[in-house]
Amino acid sequence: MTPPLTRFIFEMSGAQSVPLPIDEKGARIASGQGLDLALLTPGAHCPSMVMMPGPRRDEILARASQDDFLIIEDDYEGEVAFAREPALKSRDRDGRVIYLGTLSKTLAPGVRLGFLVAPEPLVKEARWLRRLVHRSVPLNNQRTAAIFLAEGHYLSLLRKLRAAHADRWYRVMEHLPDLLPGFRAPDPCHGGSSVWLELPEGVDGRALIAAAGAEGILLENGDPFVAPEQAGRFIRLGLSLIQTEAIVPGMRLLGEIAARLAEEGASGPNENAALDQSGAQAAS
Repeated sequence: MTPPLTRFIFEMSGAQSVPLPIDEKGARIASGQGLDLALLTPGAHCPSMVMMPGPRRDEILARASQDDFLIIEDDYEGEVAFAREPALKSRDRDGRVIYLGTLSKTLAPGVRLGFLVAPEPLVKEARWLRRLVHRSVPLNNQRTAAIFLAEGHYLSLLRKLRAAHADRWYRVMEHLPDLLPGFRAPDPCHGGSSVWLELPEGVDGRALIAAAGAEGILLENGDPFVAPEQAGRFIRLGLSLIQTEAIVPGMRLLGEIAARLAEEGASGPNENAALDQSGAQAAS
């Protein structure tokens, strides 16, 4: 599963994307795959939120050295995540990991500030490329963010965000079995700013998103993250903006909508058969 926009950017540059298999420990990279670059989200796999444990990280770093490829570590959850493991970059002894971080999850998406940790030659090239493509983030945004960090407000904000995300995540997981029966989270499921869910049999994600939207519940479609044959099987619940007290009522209503869709799907063929039969009787 690769973030759709990231995959699009690589393919626009002429790169050939190769999906990596994942399991309960995150991405797996087999020997001899011929990779030049591996894009990983070890801190919180996108979109499942699975956190890569230490032994798998060591295994991937050893593979990168053996097969001579580089790794981009996209730490999009970063310091917001309350369930954390030190960055893959902290284990890198060969300079093979390019670490990407962002302040969009903490300050505001519109600030468009991020950071890069990489060998000096790559940083130098990235700076020149940024000037050609984007020039720079507005200087007033940079100055404001710098003051915010320097005065210690950023650390206070992080503590509040982690506490809020933890409260919301634990609330979802506590009520998931009762309010959303049949919905399956990854096992193990790690906390963060979203919850990735596989839908019950008989419930199509596209229909659920449309029906829930009509009731004021917004869900993220999982289709862009999965293979075409898995379309309609996954959704993602965002926890960053929702009010904590709205979670349980929203889950209850979402469960009722899903149950209704499953019932309609199960009864659909019978209703059609009844209509066909009555039509045949009328024709006779």
